[in-house]
Amino acid sequence: MIRRISVLIFTTTVAIVLPLTAAVYVLYRIYPRSMAVYPDAGSGISAYSDTQDGGSSTINYTETDSLLRFEYLLAADVKQSYAGLALYSINADHWDVSKFNRLFVTLKKTGNDHLRLFIKSFIDGFSRPGNYMTLLFSEKDIQTKEDFFDYDLPFKSFSTPEWWYTNNNLPFSDRKKVDLKRITSVELANTASCVPGMVQQVYVKKIEFANRYGIPYFLALAAGIAGYGFLAFLFFSKKTWTVKTSPKDPQYTRLILSNNSEEEYGKVVAFLADAFHESDLTIDKVAKATGVSIYKIPILIKNQTNRSFKEYLNSIRLMEAQRLLSETDRQIIEISFAVGYNNVSHFNRIFKKKNGKTPRQFREQSIDSCNDSGYSRSNIKKRF
Repeated sequence: MIRRISVLIFTTTVAIVLPLTAAVYVLYRIYPRSMAVYPDAGSGISAYSDTQDGGSSTINYTETDSLLRFEYLLAADVKQSYAGLALYSINADHWDVSKFNRLFVTLKKTGNDHLRLFIKSFIDGFSRPGNYMTLLFSEKDIQTKEDFFDYDLPFKSFSTPEWWYTNNNLPFSDRKKVDLKRITSVELANTASCVPGMVQQVYVKKIEFANRYGIPYFLALAAGIAGYGFLAFLFFSKKTWTVKTSPKDPQYTRLILSNNSEEEYGKVVAFLADAFHESDLTIDKVAKATGVSIYKIPILIKNQTNRSFKEYLNSIRLMEAQRLLSETDRQIIEISFAVGYNNVSHFNRIFKKKNGKTPRQFREQSIDSCNDSGYSRSNIKKRF
């Protein structure tokens, strides 16, 4: 009997466990663990800044076989100054990174301690060739160091900002999903906290797409194979096991329900978009109109926009005020009342705090800009 069991164990090991374990090892060796973006001869590099929007920010870069260095200087002559570096495939119009689950970056930075990374992807049926704003922007801000540091950034830690949906006339609730088979570029750019007039230097050693399945993943697979081999051994030993089966689950059509918080946030945002101009607009009034708890409204807005209720409401009012100042000849006091401010002094104060200039100065600058570019007010388009 002992000899028979020994023969069964040996047979099971030779016939099943060893071949499958060898297959796992081969799979581990050939499965791609990374794909280089930099340094890599198949990647192109392109610098960009707000000069295409009338700004004067500058950016320059140099590269060697092992180091990419770029520096930028933001100017304060546009509302949202920016500068960045894009890396893209020169052999195709996109990368297929569906076998990977993260971006791995090694870099250091001087100046302020923040940098923004973008992963941009093409969306079938929505993105349009030649219009980069229709590409899906997924961004991640990192806190940089003055010494080289390895940043391990899972794809799920990237998110699409709210302004992208606004710029493309999409509701924020219509979340777009990154197509990992059509990644068009990886970009490094400044964040909003970057101070104009200060030179920022970035040194990059490595950028690559990677996965972290590694040895633990394949060890778990090997353990599964060993368990399979043990079950095979029990089968070959002709040992009888009685297994009680549970009833099958009934067939039905699943309900499609979104999270309550997403629906409530959509109600609040939609109401504010229509009623922002009401001077007596309060959280209590929003709660009564939408049915969302008065205590939950500021939490929803804070979680989604990182702003307080008042800051979010002011951002809408000031955005519309900027448009009216640029596109109409209405008096400033009329515009103040139209967007919801009953006190023109208060309007002037918060307008200057946000834009760095008074409404009158903003209007004069808009008129000068129109005259210089040859466009009428009606042709001015807001940049988000």
